[in-house]
Amino acid sequence: TCNADGDCPNSGDVCANHVCTAGSGASGGLGTACTSNADCVSGQCGSDGTNSFCVVGCDTSNDGCPNGFGCLSDGDGTNGVCWPGADNGNNDNTGGCQSKGGGGTGPAMILLGLGFAGLILVRKRA
Repeated sequence: TCNADGDCPNSGDVCANHVCTAGSGASGGLGTACTSNADCVSGQCGSDGTNSFCVVGCDTSNDGCPNGFGCLSDGDGTNGVCWPGADNGNNDNTGGCQSKGGGGTGPAMILLGLGFAGLILVRKRA
């Protein structure tokens, strides 16, 4: 378990939701580009319809994502994913695992919303 990136034993690991995981410097690490779940150390490749990144799950009511990431809602209650660039104001360089409210704002949230809207439109046409 961890409370900050510095608590992780491996260089380059980040603290996400009190668990050390491979960071963006590692192949398949959090925030790296992916095309399938198999590409990611976490086993989760998330897409906003335009970009696909390796992600880990999070709770939007308790943003435990590392610095430079924010917990963006997946549209199902408080479930979300740590998404790169949506830092939710977590800029204190401690590596995250802090209690931040909200599901994030900014370009990544807009893209995520457009991706979900696109999925709904495609399903209705089919």
